[in-house]
Amino acid sequence: MEENKSPLTLYPGVDFTSAKLIEFLNKKYTHKKTGQPFTTGDIQQYLKRKHLPKPYGGHPINIVECPEIGVKVIRVFFDL
Repeated sequence: MEENKSPLTLYPGVDFTSAKLIEFLNKKYTHKKTGQPFTTGDIQQYLKRKHLPKPYGGHPINIVECPEIGVKVIRVFFDL
């Protein structure tokens, strides 16, 4: 087995699957400003914009992946 020079490191509370980010946002904010719960479509739009909307922190987000094993997660940069 070849040693991976840049292993994927996951950070709890920072890295999310789409489902877990939806769960996190629904738990933290209860619902969107429209009164509807957060959905996968919302997450896709936030990823296109590369940040959460300002009412939900405006934090930058991006996809972190390890193509060798097919893992993709959404990283939310809460400290920026």
